[in-house]
Amino acid sequence: MSLLMPSRPIVINPDLAYSIGLNEAIALQQVNYWLKETTSGLERDGVRWIYNTNEQWLEQFPFWSESTLKRTFTRLKNLGVLKVEQLNKSQRDMTNYYTINYESELLDEVKVTKSKSSKCTLPSGQNEPMEEVKVERSIRSKRTALIRSNCTDVLTENTTENTTDIKNPICQVAPQPDGDVLITDQAKQVLTHLNQVTSSRYQVSTTSLQNIRARIGEGFTVEELSLVVDTATPSGATI
Repeated sequence: MSLLMPSRPIVINPDLAYSIGLNEAIALQQVNYWLKETTSGLERDGVRWIYNTNEQWLEQFPFWSESTLKRTFTRLKNLGVLKVEQLNKSQRDMTNYYTINYESELLDEVKVTKSKSSKCTLPSGQNEPMEEVKVERSIRSKRTALIRSNCTDVLTENTTENTTDIKNPICQVAPQPDGDVLITDQAKQVLTHLNQVTSSRYQVSTTSLQNIRARIGEGFTVEELSLVVDTATPSGATI
């Protein structure tokens, strides 16, 4: 059973967003619409492929910039749920055609549900303070690793030297905890906006903030995520 829905409006399937990411779920659902609900594109070896220019995709996602669009489709391809190929015989024609790998485990409703259940062993609301501490530490470690991976060799060397010398008062990774607090505050703003727009009652908890924090960690702003909520609300979707 697939997590994708055949309806035309832009919608957000919470399970699909959990599996592959919020923006990725929005984009893949729209590709699924073109494949299943229209006669666009072409069929090759029993597989239907569709084509839209960047401008045509952006008309469908007016709340995204072109860089966000390209980043989202690239991630879908890297995840293995979206196939992108140039099917025209002419070497001059570099048109990209798209189809979905419906066999991907990331789209399997049963497996995704089991994955979610395995990560939710405690009842909602129980030991919330302890859970938040664990999440903060986990995300901090990931953010620190990401920052170090993007640094030059010189910066990495200085960071190691500063963290191992206790007497040295300079520590380049010291500001990171403040960054985690900022991400949490921004995620709470998005959650509050979601509750106001959809009349929901999501509580501030690890589970509620997890996906929002992940999107903010990828570089999305509060305004962009709030716009996604506003755009998806008429179809009854939630994040």
